[in-house]
Amino acid sequence: MSNIYVSEPATNGKVILKTTVGEIEIELWSKEAPKACRNFVQLCMEGYYDDTAFHRLVRGFIVQGGDPTGTGEGGESIYGHPFKTEIHSRLSFNRRGLVGMACLAENVNASQFFFTLGAAPELTGKHTLFGKVAGETLFNMLRLGEGEVGSDERPHRLHRIVNTKVILNPYDDIVPRQLVPRSGPVKDTEDDSDKVTAKATKNFSLLSFGEEAEEEEQVTTVVSEKLRKKGKSAHDLLSDPRLSSQPVIINEEDRAAVARASLEAEKEAELRRRRRQQAKEEDPESDEAKAKRIAALREEAEQLRREILQSKRLEAQRHNQLQADLEREQRELREREQAEADALARWEARQLMGDEVDTKNKPIVVDPDTFSAELAGYKAKAKKTKQGSDREAETMVLLSKFTSRLRSVVDPTDEDTKRNKFSAMDNWMSSQLISETPAPTKQVIDPTMPNPDRYDLYDPRNPLNIRKRGGDAAADSGLGVSKRNRRP
Repeated sequence: MSNIYVSEPATNGKVILKTTVGEIEIELWSKEAPKACRNFVQLCMEGYYDDTAFHRLVRGFIVQGGDPTGTGEGGESIYGHPFKTEIHSRLSFNRRGLVGMACLAENVNASQFFFTLGAAPELTGKHTLFGKVAGETLFNMLRLGEGEVGSDERPHRLHRIVNTKVILNPYDDIVPRQLVPRSGPVKDTEDDSDKVTAKATKNFSLLSFGEEAEEEEQVTTVVSEKLRKKGKSAHDLLSDPRLSSQPVIINEEDRAAVARASLEAEKEAELRRRRRQQAKEEDPESDEAKAKRIAALREEAEQLRREILQSKRLEAQRHNQLQADLEREQRELREREQAEADALARWEARQLMGDEVDTKNKPIVVDPDTFSAELAGYKAKAKKTKQGSDREAETMVLLSKFTSRLRSVVDPTDEDTKRNKFSAMDNWMSSQLISETPAPTKQVIDPTMPNPDRYDLYDPRNPLNIRKRGGDAAADSGLGVSKRNRRP
């Protein structure tokens, strides 16, 4: 039985989703995908996924949810912006029950997630894998993949997330936010007749300077009425000499240009309105065209898939054919080598048989005299070796025979030629051994004769050298001995 090695790391964190198909328990890889797990846990704590639907279903592939709008284009993260995709070498979409982040584009992750309904290796390296479905709740999750699906991969019966519960929170520093209800603010239902429409008035008689205040109020009112018709700009408020507060006078040509521009703008607006109206009227036809286009795309994808399978099948057949050809060539090579070996063996056998035939065809005795001599020699060898003086005499007899034969071969006479017919094997006796390179002449070394090729070995203690030097050498030698034997 083979051992199964688990290469996935340990999980740290657990969340339970209560759905319309039952509870789904999710274990999180918070160390391998910290951003995605933190985002998922905090959204679950805030109730962000409550009453959200699983809006997308691809049979045998994935089921997707986590979008509050239910369209697949909504959702937001806790960071206020999309976060980056997190890839880990020990995590891959190799089975069902895995939880990953759904993203509209690369490194654009928000709140949407999906469950895998089977192995999806094409998602590995493109989507964040941050959790897995644990325990028997996997069968509840698989029920999400049941039911009819429309042409836009939207199930006819939507399953929803009722609420979420965080069982094990790997992040102690998460503070849930106060989310605005998705139903929108409550409108005021009071009637307009109940609202107070009376305006506030100033009673200047209550002030000691009421007359002056009333006059200032009148002036302020007049100025406000004048300025209400015309807004102030930097030309009116700033004292910049480059800015003029005088209004620009528009001539007749400018008015005509403005009128033409306004007329063109109105025509363009009318044309856009007509186009929108026409698009609304042709909406059923556009839906039908869209359905046809989707069907055509699906057919094209199916055709492409069939072509890919056909190419793979042809590649496998080609590989098998090449393998068969290789095996056939190897078999033929072995047969050829075996045939060559058999032919060589038959040739050698024929050669041996031919030698035997030639030997049989040749005459056994070439020369009767030679045969008699050889036979006598074999008989002499077959005799027992004698010992003592007889053996020595026999040896001398053999030596004399060999000597006489050698002489007769080297310098034969007519009688020897007639008596002994020498074979070709006896030619070596008449040959002279001559060396290719002459041996060098040996020179006797004479130590008394000077030779420049020899090292000069001169010993001052030699008696000959002492006599050559005279009596001073003896004195020097004695002095040296006395000095060596002297003690300090």
